[in-house]
Amino acid sequence: MAASRTGDLVLAPDALVERIAALQSTGDDGYAEGLFPAQRTHRYLPYRVKDDSIFFTAVVLYTLQQVQAHLSAGSRRRIDEIARKAVANYPRYRNNEGQPMYNFWQTLPEDRFFPNGRILSRWRHFRLPEDIDTTAYVYLTQPHPAQDLAWLKERLKLDTNGRRRHIRNTLPRYRHLRAYSTWLGQANMPLDFDVCALSNLLLLIFANGLPLNEHDRDTIQFITSVIRDDDHLRHPFAVAPWYADPTVILYHVARLAASCDVPELAACQDHVARDLERLLAGRPPLMQRVLLSTSLMRLGRAPAPLACPDDLDEDLEGFHFFVGGLLTALDNPVTRALARFDVFHLRYRCPAHSLALLLEHQVYRMLIADHP
Repeated sequence: MAASRTGDLVLAPDALVERIAALQSTGDDGYAEGLFPAQRTHRYLPYRVKDDSIFFTAVVLYTLQQVQAHLSAGSRRRIDEIARKAVANYPRYRNNEGQPMYNFWQTLPEDRFFPNGRILSRWRHFRLPEDIDTTAYVYLTQPHPAQDLAWLKERLKLDTNGRRRHIRNTLPRYRHLRAYSTWLGQANMPLDFDVCALSNLLLLIFANGLPLNEHDRDTIQFITSVIRDDDHLRHPFAVAPWYADPTVILYHVARLAASCDVPELAACQDHVARDLERLLAGRPPLMQRVLLSTSLMRLGRAPAPLACPDDLDEDLEGFHFFVGGLLTALDNPVTRALARFDVFHLRYRCPAHSLALLLEHQVYRMLIADHP
């Protein structure tokens, strides 16, 4: 990987693609062939466990596919090869009754929740149901039959707020919205609204031209209200409990707003851009700067080039994209009050995803240079 330590962040796209491809498992490292290795970590404890979720493999693939058309012929072929190996794993994460929705962790031929863990993997209470985030990325990276899309759109209604249960894990002013919950199906997990997961679900809905209903409209209202009222800055855990970071929230909202023609989302783009610029001016760590800068470029802005740190790999190693709350499966007032503190969070990391985000940034930087 080429990089300038004293000047701009300069990383050759072809080299990044090759480095990502080299991280894809060959099946001899404790991960199934085709998966991108990820880890569960903790901020304060010496805890680092291999995690073979399908989420990171799908999100890496989605990020690669979104920039694939702007890469060299060799890199495009390499991404096709990555995709072939990655999607071969999807059936093992499908709902174990055969329904076309997907789980964060393996469900077939057996459940593997909290894989490689010593404690939580023993308690079935902590088995996750299928979720909108993983399901959206799987559908976005591998075309599904029209009947699967139609089935999923109807199935989503069953777990909207007010249908079978009522949400408590959000700010009071949003509890009337009949938006989608992160989780699908009967399970121990309480309902929650997560801006990032909901943005990814809307990406799927808009990408396939699915008809909008009241739940879609309330979901859009939730996302835009969070931005308008600055809840992503003041209460990130309350509005995105699985990401809980203003930078990552803005990255998702900017990506959604730039990808679809929705007046409500278009109306909040200037607000999103101002927040991105404000956070970027605070000189956060490298990967946060990458997300902020990429998001600004998505919205048509041209932020200043990023300086390369002295130790790029160290910055990549320290980056986590989302969190898993250890108390979120326990729905009572005490655990809801404690859940936001990061001592109760597991941090999920994936080196290939960090590199994919760098690749995405470099492609947008090249596009702006070609079309100033």
